[in-house]
Amino acid sequence: GASSSSASASSSSSSSSSNKRRRTNSGSAAAADSASAAAPAIPLIPIADADPDAFLEVLRFLHSSRCVLTQDTCVPILELASRFGLPELTSLVGAQMGASVDVANVCSLLAAADKLGPPALRARCMAFVHSNLAAVMATDAFKALKAARLELAFEMLEAAHVKQAQAAH
Repeated sequence: GASSSSASASSSSSSSSSNKRRRTNSGSAAAADSASAAAPAIPLIPIADADPDAFLEVLRFLHSSRCVLTQDTCVPILELASRFGLPELTSLVGAQMGASVDVANVCSLLAAADKLGPPALRARCMAFVHSNLAAVMATDAFKALKAARLELAFEMLEAAHVKQAQAAH
């Protein structure tokens, strides 16, 4: 209660100086607008659809060549790295994702790797599928992959079949 009343008292006593600042700031804004009108146009890169946490990590990577990768941000960071042409970041994220492949996430990681690169992640996912085909096929993620990307699901099955046939001979 005391802090809110003191804040309102402070604001009422400074209202006349606030009005003076507004007039001054509006003049500055007009000067800034005319200065920006004379400056060359800077091309804009649309990022409205970018995940904010992923974008922050891309900026961190550009500044320090490091970033914090979580299970939730890997795919969005990979999308941004691909979109902005950052092969070093693509490789870094791909290596991290490849180290965490399991039955539950292999289909989504394979779909991301197939669409965005990196080739090493795609190869790691395919190798995992070959070794764990029955378990992978039993997941809802595999059913979703079949519905969305039938050719990729078929490639997984075909490659696993070839590997099994080679092992039998």
